[in-house]
Amino acid sequence: MDLQFVWGIVALVCGAFMMTYGASLFRLVLAFAGFYIGFVVGMMIPAPSDFFQIMIAVVLGAIAGGLLYWLTKITMYAAGALLGLVVGLVLSSLFGQQGGYVGYGLGLAGAVVGGVFAKSLGSWAMILASAGAGAYATVVGVNLLLSDQAAVMENGMMPTSLAAIVIFIVFAAVSTLAQMQIVDLRRRIRNR
Repeated sequence: MDLQFVWGIVALVCGAFMMTYGASLFRLVLAFAGFYIGFVVGMMIPAPSDFFQIMIAVVLGAIAGGLLYWLTKITMYAAGALLGLVVGLVLSSLFGQQGGYVGYGLGLAGAVVGGVFAKSLGSWAMILASAGAGAYATVVGVNLLLSDQAAVMENGMMPTSLAAIVIFIVFAAVSTLAQMQIVDLRRRIRNR
């Protein structure tokens, strides 16, 4: 079983779900985001075979996904933290910090700052977090599936090529606009 293919499919499915359903099913978006983050961490843990590598990644992903799904009282803070994590990882990639302590430190710092300021963003936190996280995971997934030499396999981060950055921006923008329309439509239906 090809690890790069499995990782690419997981990233693509999680990313597509997050980009599509962020405004309406945010608890499930958090579950998918948690699964993806846990899966990436599991893929970085050394294992004796590809099968065990995937099993470790799936178990860690399921634990992280379930944990984020059931922690409903912190949904807004989790949305802000997810948004901050994505911003931190994108900035890390743009500055050439692909992995390592500095790259992951920027992602963690972004998550903390995003979690702190989540309440001030209101519903925008959920829209921007799901659009950004979905676009990020989708770009990683497309890179893993279409590239023979995927640098992402070592560190789980988005590639820094111009094409990857443009695709990230387009996916995030389209997802944000679509989710804004969904929120507006739901508001109009409720006000009838």
